[in-house]
Amino acid sequence: MVAPARCGPQILYCSREVRVDEYFSKFFDSSDFPARWHCGNWAEFHGWLHVCSDVAVFLAYMAIPLVLVFFLRKRKDIPFPAVFYMFVAFICSCGLTHLIEATIFWVPIYRVAGAMKLVTAIVSWITVGALVFIMPQAVQLRSPSALAKEVAVRTEQLRSAEALQRTILETSPVGKLLVREDGTVRYANQAALDFFGIDREQCVGKDADLFVPDLGSRLDGDRDVVRVVTGQGALLDLEVGVHTVEVPEGPETLVSLVDMTERLRAEAELAARNRELQLANQELDRFTEIASHDLRTPLQGVKSLVGWIAADNADTLAEPSREHLELVGARIGRLETLLDDLLEYSRAAREKPSVEQVDTRQLLGDTLELLDLSPEVSVTIEGDFPTIETARTPLRQALLNLIGNAIKHHDRSAPALTVSCSATDTMLEFCVTDDGPGIPLEYRERVFEMFETLRSRDEVEGSGMGLAIVKRIVERFGGTVSIEDAPTRGTLVRFTWPRELR
Repeated sequence: MVAPARCGPQILYCSREVRVDEYFSKFFDSSDFPARWHCGNWAEFHGWLHVCSDVAVFLAYMAIPLVLVFFLRKRKDIPFPAVFYMFVAFICSCGLTHLIEATIFWVPIYRVAGAMKLVTAIVSWITVGALVFIMPQAVQLRSPSALAKEVAVRTEQLRSAEALQRTILETSPVGKLLVREDGTVRYANQAALDFFGIDREQCVGKDADLFVPDLGSRLDGDRDVVRVVTGQGALLDLEVGVHTVEVPEGPETLVSLVDMTERLRAEAELAARNRELQLANQELDRFTEIASHDLRTPLQGVKSLVGWIAADNADTLAEPSREHLELVGARIGRLETLLDDLLEYSRAAREKPSVEQVDTRQLLGDTLELLDLSPEVSVTIEGDFPTIETARTPLRQALLNLIGNAIKHHDRSAPALTVSCSATDTMLEFCVTDDGPGIPLEYRERVFEMFETLRSRDEVEGSGMGLAIVKRIVERFGGTVSIEDAPTRGTLVRFTWPRELR
């Protein structure tokens, strides 16, 4: 090999001012520089060592980015991909710098070499900045062994969850079928198998319509009751619910099966008993009305006969006989009152009253006028009595019976009563308070029963049905009634009434 010509051993160093526009206009011009072979005292081995080394570094620097780019394109989950691409640019620029260094031995493109070194420096510092920026996040990345441990833990948790889910499905009383898109059964839990009286091999892979009729025509969210025949020939009423679920293989149908046989049978029996009870109540009410009407006529006859006997024998009748006839007349009056109360009690549960706007304060005033109270009775009205949408007659009857009952059973000649009303969002609360003898605690439930009184009917005339009628009226409209002690002396009867009836 012939060694290239060399310049003299003496080297002159000089410099001159260069403009930027001149630098770029002569960017690829190498006429004002000597080739590196001609600059200095290069030995042949020494020169070719530099050239071959620079070319080898260039090829290696080019191979590394190609491998990195291939790896990044295959693995989309690599963290911080931008930093990897900066490394690719950095390595490429370094490789190009070495290639230019080898070229300068023949073509002295020193201006290109300087620019390439500047580019390499800029890319290098950008890469350094990116590394510093991502370093806090990078040091938190878990090692492959830590990731492997976490994967193992998560896998075990997933297996446990799947086992628990399968246990729940298998022990659930609700039958479950998972049906593929082609209509065949993919999974059936034990409850579903028990419903049909078959084993798993007889169900999985079979047409779902064999177990649930017309399953293919049901829409997502449909729920109804169908009658199916078990493997033993028994009839079951099953509530069928259909829901579409997404699985890796595509959309499938989840069928829920609930055994409604006993419930429907119980509901049918309850409905039959309710109808029987309704008919019995209707017959009882009709009997009460007919009996009251039919008894009233002979009762009036007996009453008239007693009056005629007393009139015909007014001058000759002995005093004991006269008292006996008066006692018979009182008993007849009590029986008439009882018949009237029986009719009222029957109507309280049977009649459907009309709903209208009712001024409760005015209604209370009308009720007091109906009672025709004596001057000795004082009634105090407290609270707000609003206008509500309700049934006038039942509410008036309840107030009428409570106030009348308080006066009738009072032990003083001048009873004092207080009637108050308070309101909530949905209910009114009426209170009738008296200063009478009161009702002992042990009798406060009994007095709401029919024919119950605390005093002898010879002392107080009455049928013992006043509070029973009030209770039946109030509870029919969704209210409650209770008895409490008055603040000082006497009894407080409290009942609630809905603010609005529809």
